[in-house]
Amino acid sequence: YTILITFSIGDANEPGTIVLRESYHEQFNITINDGWLILDYWPEGRFAERAFFVLAFTDTILIFASFTSVALSTMTFYHTQMNTLVSDANRKSQRMVLIALCVQAIVPFLCVYIPYVSNLNAPFLGVANLVPQELSASFISAFPLWDAAVIILLMKDYRVGARTLLLCGQQTKVEPFSHLFFTTFTVPSQI
Repeated sequence: YTILITFSIGDANEPGTIVLRESYHEQFNITINDGWLILDYWPEGRFAERAFFVLAFTDTILIFASFTSVALSTMTFYHTQMNTLVSDANRKSQRMVLIALCVQAIVPFLCVYIPYVSNLNAPFLGVANLVPQELSASFISAFPLWDAAVIILLMKDYRVGARTLLLCGQQTKVEPFSHLFFTTFTVPSQI
């Protein structure tokens, strides 16, 4: 964010700001003079190094974060399965938490990374946006909602808590039930 603020343009009298301000006024009948952050990659047909630096830097962070999350989740799945010192029940609960975390990691990819790539990389490459700018703000704003929804839906404790909150404290009574069976036997020793 700091790199984007520092190296992007958006002064009131720059050509990209003037075009954007006029376009926004035509579309929404509102004039906003200040507060624009613009990455104009080809101002007046010339290559803009500053805008390309911002794009390359943020793309590098995005690729590194994606690669790191995939690598760490893959290694965690592998080592959870290979660990022989953990009981099957513990392994199953670890796997359920890991699946929930992997699904939760997909949410920012869909809600943030795809709109980002569409809105920042597509203009540089001269291709049409995959996600229109109007929808991008909605996708990014929906990210915290979907992030919480995924965890509530996939984790039983959170589902029960949400159900209790929504039903104002009324919850169905759950009787404890144990699947553990104990047996004792003796083996006579021979003396």
